[in-house]
Amino acid sequence: LRNAVSHNGLNDRIDVVAAALSDKPGQAPLVFNTTMGHSLYGVAQDNGLQDDPDCVLVAVTTLDLALVLRPKLQNRRLFLKVDVEGFEPQVVAGAKDALRSNLVAAILWEKGNAYATDSFLGNLSRMMDALSALGFTHHRFADERQGGPLLPYELSGDECNVFSLASGMAG
Repeated sequence: LRNAVSHNGLNDRIDVVAAALSDKPGQAPLVFNTTMGHSLYGVAQDNGLQDDPDCVLVAVTTLDLALVLRPKLQNRRLFLKVDVEGFEPQVVAGAKDALRSNLVAAILWEKGNAYATDSFLGNLSRMMDALSALGFTHHRFADERQGGPLLPYELSGDECNVFSLASGMAG
């Protein structure tokens, strides 16, 4: 990514952060040989993956910390794209200051098959409630393959992309 940014002369416009996002800084195992290509597991999870030859430990930070370390970005409106296979609530929790300051205009996140289990679904429900309390509304396409107008989203068993829009953003 850094090479592509440099090659295209965008170093002054794009700041590459070589880290994953979560609710707390640390390290997490990134596994390469999965059905999704790569999968990142939670910070400090004791799951034995650290010894897997198809795994490397990667840096993890929060969005709030990444913004503190980059003052030129602190007052810019953000559009977040989050697709982290069940860890969306942790990424959003690590952005609480940005969310409260109205910097985040929208979050596009995936409600994928990781949310088939009750514990993950409970975390997702709490994330949506917290975003709603901050004025966000939740929307989805009627058909994921065709797009179209956004419709109100209620938590369901469907797998889909969800657009959580800040107050004042048209749905």
